[in-house]
Amino acid sequence: MVSRSRTFLSLVTLTVFTLTLPSLVLGQDIIPPECATGDASGCNNISSFLQVGVNIYEYLLGIVGSVALAIFMYGGVVWLTSGGNSQRVEHGKKVFEGALAGLALIFGSWLIINFVVASLTGTPLGQETKLFPDGEEERAPLQLPGG
Repeated sequence: MVSRSRTFLSLVTLTVFTLTLPSLVLGQDIIPPECATGDASGCNNISSFLQVGVNIYEYLLGIVGSVALAIFMYGGVVWLTSGGNSQRVEHGKKVFEGALAGLALIFGSWLIINFVVASLTGTPLGQETKLFPDGEEERAPLQLPGG
């Protein structure tokens, strides 16, 4: 049973990374537009570096969400195909609990990062948090509070 679940999780991980690898390699959603032009004059400050970090985090959040969905599906299949076997039902429940704990951890990290970014930018609660304003002319280097 353990080898079957490892094989399934390996297959899911391989599929997710295979489907997302082209955009990661090309940097389509990772690199800010002003740095993707080949001219480094627009991306020589810490703001661009921080934007790359935020973009990578958002990208990884999408991958982790997909993997969590696959784990929930696996737990449901184990539970539904248990055929009354109490050990398989318990295994399915443990898979559900593990996936739920992972999602709670992921959403907690998202909440912390959004709170920090909102605090740094002064964004009110309930509005979309943006690390930098839209528009090239409005972009200013990140300034720490009290500095």
